[in-house]
Amino acid sequence: MRDPLDYPWAFDALTAGYVIETGFTAGQPTTADRTGRSYVVAVGSNASPDVMRDKFARYGAPVPFPMEGCTLTGVQVGHGAFVSAGGYIPAAPYASPGTIAHLWGAWLTERQVAALDTTEPNYDRMTLPAADWALTLDRGEAPARFGLYRSRHGMLRTGSGGPAPLAEQRTLLASITALGAPIPDDGQLAVSADLRSWLRSHRISDGLTTAVSVRA
Repeated sequence: MRDPLDYPWAFDALTAGYVIETGFTAGQPTTADRTGRSYVVAVGSNASPDVMRDKFARYGAPVPFPMEGCTLTGVQVGHGAFVSAGGYIPAAPYASPGTIAHLWGAWLTERQVAALDTTEPNYDRMTLPAADWALTLDRGEAPARFGLYRSRHGMLRTGSGGPAPLAEQRTLLASITALGAPIPDDGQLAVSADLRSWLRSHRISDGLTTAVSVRA
């Protein structure tokens, strides 16, 4: 059982490679291993090979699958304005014109994408043209399109009004406590109606529905 306070569990040194049943094998994904798969960008714990392996095991989707990094223009990562079933305030993307973010993603089969969708009830998966968002893989190539999960609940805003930047959960909770968030003493965020209400009152749009791509 992962500690919610350690979310997103993906801040370890990441490298390109393959998620396999027994762990992770470093190595550059080959063209053959990417063929017939979709590149899905991760903004939170889906960048963790362990998290992804556990999700697919739970929903009967097979491994292995390749993972590798990318740069993406016009999108940044903050926190959705909701508490996940796991008891943490999760990551979510938002429009940030001109910003260049380095993120990680997985090459997934249709079955794996369907399984991942099932694990993300608080998100909608968008399929976006890679060229419109200047997505480039770390090795210099780019897929035709990519998947990106956006929050159904908007973004958590800071005291200044902008989206709260992605942070480790302990840091985030300390910052929103200072803003008056009613964090329960027992740490059980998922069952706190007061916290859910506070988050709803401190949400803003992610801007992705009206975002302008870098080619527009």
